[in-house]
Amino acid sequence: MKTPTAVYWDVQNGKTSSSKIKHFYQGLIQTSDLLISNAYAYWKQEKKSFEQTLTDIKIDMINVLPGNNAADHRIIEDCNKHILSDQSKSIKTVVLTTGDGGFLPLVQKLKDSKVLVILIWMNNVAEELKNAVDYAYHIDEIDSLIPSFKLNQATPEKLDSPAMIPYTEN
Repeated sequence: MKTPTAVYWDVQNGKTSSSKIKHFYQGLIQTSDLLISNAYAYWKQEKKSFEQTLTDIKIDMINVLPGNNAADHRIIEDCNKHILSDQSKSIKTVVLTTGDGGFLPLVQKLKDSKVLVILIWMNNVAEELKNAVDYAYHIDEIDSLIPSFKLNQATPEKLDSPAMIPYTEN
């Protein structure tokens, strides 16, 4: 049985080639039950060919206006709405493609809800975020994951023990 999975991709913090995206999503589709696949960006600034690639592989493009952490806020809002408030608890794995440390509270909530969290990160990644998720992969590792495509296999980024993240409400 395939694992119910959701992907939330902050395009502005995680751009890669169209061929790599296609390859990654082909692997996801073959190995998981991909229920949610959202890419967040201010699409007026993106190339039309890139948008066409996402359309071809059925990624939902969510438009966010330019602004400080606008995509981050929308991803967190959507993830809370889709997964954390989901009474059926159908999503078992979340793939976050980002590098922003602002996702730490969301990651902790997901893990508290027994959701496996996988991070696909770029060059600028908050170390705390890498340490908080269950598995972390650099975006350039995507091709090497595809042959067996086990996103939940151990990698050098895997922690031996859960991360403890101090969090206080403002």
